[in-house]
Amino acid sequence: MQPEMLTKEQKKEYNRFPSNVMLGLLVTTCCTPGFFSLGASFPAGKLSDKDRQLVIMRVASLSRCAYERMQHYPMAIKAGWDDGEIKLIESGNLGVEREDTILRFVDECVKQVKV
Repeated sequence: MQPEMLTKEQKKEYNRFPSNVMLGLLVTTCCTPGFFSLGASFPAGKLSDKDRQLVIMRVASLSRCAYERMQHYPMAIKAGWDDGEIKLIESGNLGVEREDTILRFVDECVKQVKV
């Protein structure tokens, strides 16, 4: 399915988060509003944009999720990370105590499913 084939209501939802995931949800299920509400709630949390992207880029790396990386790479750049720093995030060691502590926390959550 292509975005041009969506109904007017579906296009409105799709344009809020234009991605293959949203397109798939719109044409296969009725859970799109719940999915979008969950995803949209993360920026309202206590993490700064930069810390949020640090976490997401590390999870994408640990999960070997090229799609997540591709979706969030531009957001990580916009949040203040540069390409070299993103590579260090993906390796799990930025060399900065605060951020490396966050990376270790994420590693424990993902690799051991406990902290």
